[in-house]
Amino acid sequence: MAQAQKKGTRIGRGRVLKDEQIQEILCRVAGGAVKSSLAKEYKISRQTLYAA
Repeated sequence: MAQAQKKGTRIGRGRVLKDEQIQEILCRVAGGAVKSSLAKEYKISRQTLYAA
């Protein structure tokens, strides 16, 4: 694992949302959108949405 980190290889599961999607979600939440409906729209869990 240390060798992989030296190479810059990411370890673990890949990200579900892209950076653009996260920014869009944050803007919509700031605008008053309901988080549970956003989670359904992006087909992710609410926990994933809160972690993003």
